[in-house]
Amino acid sequence: NDWLHEAPPCGAEQAPGAAPSAATPEMLAEHLGAVDQAPQLLCYKQINDVELKTRFIFVLACTVRIASEASLLRSFIVKHMPALVLVQRVSSAFFTFPGHGNILAPWLDSRLDGYGMWWRREIGSALQLHKVELQERLLSALRAGLAARKATANVYVFQLSEWPMTYCPLTHELLAFLSEKSGENLDGFGLGDSLLHSLRPDALAALLKHFSAVLTVHADGAGMPRSVQLFEEVTPAPSAAPPMLAAWHGPTLQFAHAPPANVAPAAVVAAPAPAWDMAQPHTGLGT
Repeated sequence: NDWLHEAPPCGAEQAPGAAPSAATPEMLAEHLGAVDQAPQLLCYKQINDVELKTRFIFVLACTVRIASEASLLRSFIVKHMPALVLVQRVSSAFFTFPGHGNILAPWLDSRLDGYGMWWRREIGSALQLHKVELQERLLSALRAGLAARKATANVYVFQLSEWPMTYCPLTHELLAFLSEKSGENLDGFGLGDSLLHSLRPDALAALLKHFSAVLTVHADGAGMPRSVQLFEEVTPAPSAAPPMLAAWHGPTLQFAHAPPANVAPAAVVAAPAPAWDMAQPHTGLGT
C-alpha cells in the first residue's frame, strides 16, 4: 500500500529536476517477493475480518494492474525485470482460476464500478447540501494545482490524472471535503487510505460538470475526460492617471476613462445529472 501511494504518476514523465520517486521497481520487487514467499496468504478468504481481506486483495489488484499495463507504469517497472516477473507470478497466484483464467481485469473493473456508484451517491448528497462550499473548495484546489504547474495566460487548463488519481489535488480535496461533511465513517468498504484509489476520472468529471459556469471538462475522442479548463475573469490593469495641467484657470476638465470590459466567462450548459443506481457494489473473490 505504501508503494502504491508513492508510485510516480501514471502516463507522466519525471519532471526535470524533480526528486526521484521513493517507490522504485526494486522496492516493489521487495514487497511482492514477501507476498510470493508467504503461500499462506492464498488462504486470505478464510480471514474473518472482511475489511482486512477486502483491503488486501484490492490493493494487490491495483498494484498488479498499475505495474503490468503498458498505459500505466509497465515501462517504469521493466527497468528492474525481477519486479515484472514477480508482478506476473503474484497475478497468476491470486487471480487465476480453473476454467476462467486470469480474472484480475474484470474483477477490478467490477469492483471500481461498484465503488463508482458509491462515489456518485456521496457526491450527489454533497451537491444537494453544500454545492457552493464544495465548488469553492474544488476551485481553490484547482487554482493551486495550476499554480504548481506554472499555468500562464488567461486560459487555464488542468490535465486530469489517469487512474489511480493519487497525485490529483482535486481528488484529495474532494475526499477531504466528504470526510468533513460525513457524520459517520466515510469509508464503508474498509479500504482505509486506499479509498483514494477507488475514484476514477469519470466520476470526478461528472462532479465538475455541475460547475459549468466557471469551468468546463474536455474529453478525448473516446469520450474519456482528459482536462479541466477554468474560466478566470480577467481583471485589467488600472489605467494610468492623466497628467495634471499646471496653472489651469479655465473650466474644470472632465477625464472619462472607461476601463476595458472584463472578459466574462462563457456559460457552458451541463447536461442534467443522471439518477444513479444505488445498487451495492459487486464483491467477487469471496469478499
